[in-house]
Amino acid sequence: MVTSSNRFFQQQSIKPKHIVEYNRNMSGIDRSDQMISYYSSPKKTIRWYKKVIFHLLDISMWNAYYLYKKKLHNVNHRYFDFHSSVITKLLHLPDNIVHGSQLVNKKNIRIRTSNQPRNTSVVLEHV
Repeated sequence: MVTSSNRFFQQQSIKPKHIVEYNRNMSGIDRSDQMISYYSSPKKTIRWYKKVIFHLLDISMWNAYYLYKKKLHNVNHRYFDFHSSVITKLLHLPDNIVHGSQLVNKKNIRIRTSNQPRNTSVVLEHV
């Protein structure tokens, strides 16, 4: 048993040694799980093995961000900005894109509304 103090209240409490070591060393893991949950890849309607792959990608992205921040001591760079910049660089997109609709060439889009008639020539031949 070891005495430890809370960071908010300076009360001494007696805890097992292993609990104190766990709490001292696991703060980085808890933080990474928290950040990955905020910006995780979509997982609702995909198969389990794709969920695992996306989770591994999320973990590797967080680890890269952690190392980037630690190496450059850049405290002001947010995880969302880092995540977006890595995706932009991997896809070779221009840096000035603000929204995904800027990637679509709107002249080539053809939309059929529900009130336009369908091709009924096949139905008329059999009547």
